[in-house]
Amino acid sequence: MYGAWEKAIRAYTNQNYDYCIGQIKPYSWTVLGPAGDQFTIFQEREYKFNSNEAVEIVVKRFDMNNLGSMQLFPAVWRNGGTYQVNQSEFTQFPGLISIDKNDLPHSYGYHVGFASGYYTINFEDMDTLRWIGQYRITSAPGTSSFTDLAGSSEYERRSTPTTNTFEATTIARDEWARIVGDSGFQYASNTWTPVNPVTDSYVSVEPADSSNGRYTTTSHAQYP
Repeated sequence: MYGAWEKAIRAYTNQNYDYCIGQIKPYSWTVLGPAGDQFTIFQEREYKFNSNEAVEIVVKRFDMNNLGSMQLFPAVWRNGGTYQVNQSEFTQFPGLISIDKNDLPHSYGYHVGFASGYYTINFEDMDTLRWIGQYRITSAPGTSSFTDLAGSSEYERRSTPTTNTFEATTIARDEWARIVGDSGFQYASNTWTPVNPVTDSYVSVEPADSSNGRYTTTSHAQYP
């Protein structure tokens, strides 16, 4: 790999939650130029648990070699992000969800939860209000609650130099979080304490309006 750029804006909680509900919206995607460039853009909502594992809601964008195609899927990281688990380790993994790059912006609802020793991640198409993917994987021993979340933007380049022009924006919006041991939910903006926006070459993440109980981050990738 010739280069990788990643930025994430994190939010923290002092309370114990085991279920979060929100939406992720691939908002825009433009890539122009020859098929010689090789790169991938990941824009995500990341959740970390007290067991030092993480669940990610991933929007993945491909280079012109793959016609700028897009996908939506969950990922799980073990051991503080040391390694990503293989999809075969999921007890339920119905596959990667294709996103129509010509149908943007498009919102997908997500539910991320922990219960009975499993992480569950469910996706809903907000245009049709139909469930489009239900995923499950065994959690680490000691898992009980979320500790922080992040909005992330990553650009991984596998060839050099960059010659394509691209712009990608994804909005992630948390709406509700459930208290451990309770059926009640809290507004997301009352749950998380954000930090400052961050920028780097190619990528940036910023917080947006957190009114109406929502906690929103906006992830960007752009060149030049």
